[in-house]
Amino acid sequence: MSEVKLKITPGIQVTAFSPVGPVRVAIGYNPYQRPAGPLYFEGTEFAGAPLLCVSPNNFFPTSFGTDPVTMLPTANQDLLGKSCPASYQPPVDNRFFKKLTFSFAIGQAF
Repeated sequence: MSEVKLKITPGIQVTAFSPVGPVRVAIGYNPYQRPAGPLYFEGTEFAGAPLLCVSPNNFFPTSFGTDPVTMLPTANQDLLGKSCPASYQPPVDNRFFKKLTFSFAIGQAF
């Protein structure tokens, strides 16, 4: 099991009370780089599309076809009993506005 590290980020929140409950708008600043890890692609089919491992250098065999009932394209991947490699590194973007996180909520926070 990996160790969980607590990270603190600055931010500001404004709350206003309304007839439907509290309305909250928050802006946070996250100076940390996103960690490396596995990268998956979720298919666009409506009936249980599989997650496909698209991490760099995965080399897992993938087969493509067409579902005979829905006529939608399908993709299946055999992970050969292994997990998707954690070789994807998100791009680094150090611009100030790219590090902001916005949040809007109506109702009580739980």
